[in-house]
Amino acid sequence: MWEFIQNYAGMIALMALFPLMMFVLNPKESIVGLMKEVSSDSNERIAVLEQKVAELEKKLEQGS
Repeated sequence: MWEFIQNYAGMIALMALFPLMMFVLNPKESIVGLMKEVSSDSNERIAVLEQKVAELEKKLEQGS
């Protein structure tokens, strides 16, 4: 049982260290990749919000 816990903890530690190792090996690409992910995520959120605003405006126009 103890061996299983030790092996499992090792796996978790490796999984946690992997992105850090990738960053250390190639920081520029890692940062650029993160920035692209963040900006694309923001763009998607903005698009969804604009869509909701348009729907609400239509509802207001129909109501009045």
